[in-house]
Amino acid sequence: MIERPAVLNVDQTSLDFGATTDKSQIGLRNSGGENLTWQASTSQPWITITPETGSIAPGEARTVEISIPREGQVAGDLPGTVTITSSGGVRDVDVRVLISDAGRLTLSTNTLEYGESLTSL
Repeated sequence: MIERPAVLNVDQTSLDFGATTDKSQIGLRNSGGENLTWQASTSQPWITITPETGSIAPGEARTVEISIPREGQVAGDLPGTVTITSSGGVRDVDVRVLISDAGRLTLSTNTLEYGESLTSL
């Protein structure tokens, strides 16, 4: 009997985190007849994947969490890619996140003035 090879299916081709979402998920499914091994990688260091590797039995599915730490990121529309490489194919998921500079404090001078000097109380 000839087994059908592993086949990777991903339930989303893009994730838009917008201006407020920090976490999202993608679903991986093995629609083939053999065990599927996979590994996830990113095009940007600010994209976090949990778990990064795994295996999926025939007909089974797994969820992968994608996180975006917003703290310390440069403001702007940031694109990236999550790539799932597996024994059943390669799939890319486009990632987009908007980092707003609202609420950030920026100092542009080295001197602060408090008004007139007091010599006595």
